[in-house]
Amino acid sequence: MSGLLAGVRVIEVALLAPDGLCMHLADLGADVIKVEQPGLGDYVRTVGKSPSEDVSVLHRLWNRGKRSITIDLRTPGGVEVFLDLAAGADAVVEGLRPGSLARRGLGPDDLRRVNPGLVFASICGFGQTGPYKDMPSHGIGFDAYGGLAPPVPGPNGWPSIPTNYLDVGTIAGPLYGALGVVAAILRSRITGEPSTIDMAEADAAALWAASRVSQAAARRGREARGEKVELAPPPGLEPGQHALTEDVRYQYYKCADGRHVLFMASERKFWENFGNAVGRPDIPVRYPSAEVADHMYGNRELRAELVEIFATRDQAEWVALGMSADFPCVPGHVGGELLDDPHFVARTRWLPAEEHGIALTATPIRSDPPLPDPRRAPTIGEHTDEILRDVLGYDDARVAVLRGANVFGPAPAGSTPP
Repeated sequence: MSGLLAGVRVIEVALLAPDGLCMHLADLGADVIKVEQPGLGDYVRTVGKSPSEDVSVLHRLWNRGKRSITIDLRTPGGVEVFLDLAAGADAVVEGLRPGSLARRGLGPDDLRRVNPGLVFASICGFGQTGPYKDMPSHGIGFDAYGGLAPPVPGPNGWPSIPTNYLDVGTIAGPLYGALGVVAAILRSRITGEPSTIDMAEADAAALWAASRVSQAAARRGREARGEKVELAPPPGLEPGQHALTEDVRYQYYKCADGRHVLFMASERKFWENFGNAVGRPDIPVRYPSAEVADHMYGNRELRAELVEIFATRDQAEWVALGMSADFPCVPGHVGGELLDDPHFVARTRWLPAEEHGIALTATPIRSDPPLPDPRRAPTIGEHTDEILRDVLGYDDARVAVLRGANVFGPAPAGSTPP
């Protein structure tokens, strides 16, 4: 046993990018037990795998440091085994669609009957609440939602995924989730009380757009007060030559209202669901899909057909249809459009401008009990004496000696030396 989290045990049930949450915990020394469905298991092992590889780089990256056990949670015996695992764990991490474990009788309340202080953390695309919580989604969709991957011109001028997208949601979301789990475990060990963490990868992407979102909100406030606002030209992206510009079933499409959606029907089931939903079951027949990860690269004939189809509905209509018919269709936001998004409005917590100078979006970590608002950012050394006195318990004489040795540098302006 070694590492900062030695002695911490976490049970993970996750697929794809949400694996990254427990990757961070395992990197810090936690014992992560990965529960997988017999058979396919976590199919991240095959996503992006080249013919010369036995498993994908993503699997090597996100699942490192873990132990794997196969349990069929559809069986009563599997549920009992999982409960036994949870009884000796610090946390259970669910990286699936909202409520997946609860539907197996393994939700937070079920697990806390065997482990009252258990931390239950969920990480998924759009979180456990809000109008988009049931939206099927993939990695770039979270950056599209956050305005971090605006469409660029592609073939025939069609809106396309930019070359230099960041995949912020799938990277930052698990990291914030890991921080929330560690803090919740610490709280549980101190108080014996449970905690619930709700982490959305889309929330993390939106937070990484915080400067633009806050600026857009401030601009709206000034305009509402009748002030003249001169806008600087928005930063643009050069059209890229990345293969994503030629993707067809994983691509931006322009809607009837001039806004965009990122369509991501790269799995066969989503592709067929789309064709049925738009009254065109012939399309999946004429352009059949592989089971997973089939983007139909370079098929401009199909893309032209999809351009016409997506131009028949507004963005909100496509989003609603995607959720009701079960195919990924994420709103792609540019500039301040995110401020109007109903999911953003429902999920985002703002810090008051009165305290911080401008309105800031708070951490995307959602917990029960809720997190308090942080106070403003301090000036340099503002709380040095407070920490020395109240946290470390240093007396005036010791602080004076350390200050004499210039351990803390100059005393902060306005402070009273002891």
